[in-house]
Amino acid sequence: SKNAARLTRINNVKGQGAVTGPAPSCSWPLPWYTYPGDAYLRMARQNREPEFTFKRRILPTKGKSDIWQYYQLVQEVTDGLLVVRSESEVAELAAISLAVENENDLELDDEDALISAGLAKHIPLTWLDEMPVEAWAKQIATQVDLGHDGLMQLRQRYVDICKNFLTYGMVFFHATKADS
Repeated sequence: SKNAARLTRINNVKGQGAVTGPAPSCSWPLPWYTYPGDAYLRMARQNREPEFTFKRRILPTKGKSDIWQYYQLVQEVTDGLLVVRSESEVAELAAISLAVENENDLELDDEDALISAGLAKHIPLTWLDEMPVEAWAKQIATQVDLGHDGLMQLRQRYVDICKNFLTYGMVFFHATKADS
């Protein structure tokens, strides 16, 4: 965390050491470069009892994903945490999440139905800046084919697409089951 403090230029805080950041005074998310032990030690030196809340999920690396992993990935895609590089992947992911939300009872060929069903909330904001929602609806209606998959298959397809992204796994801890 010393190097990170230098990089973020928070090493000149009055009353603090030369290469440490400011001490936390309220709840705050730990950056990726911070070790929980360092935060614990700093709070213990302040005579405060630290309380950690871990918001990462432990997921098995094998087998099918659960519904909560799907919902977390949908949120990460729409928030921009998972970087989607191609328009075709954005369109496919948006179509899948929209179909799952509507329980696969939506005509993907009807552009107006896609827009009125809330297509805009299934596309990352960075991609909405590049193309209007009408253009996304047209691309989904003409190029995306989800076939006759059920809801479970669509959710698994969404997860499988997301697993290929470079930033996938940055908010998950992967674990394997040991034989007991």
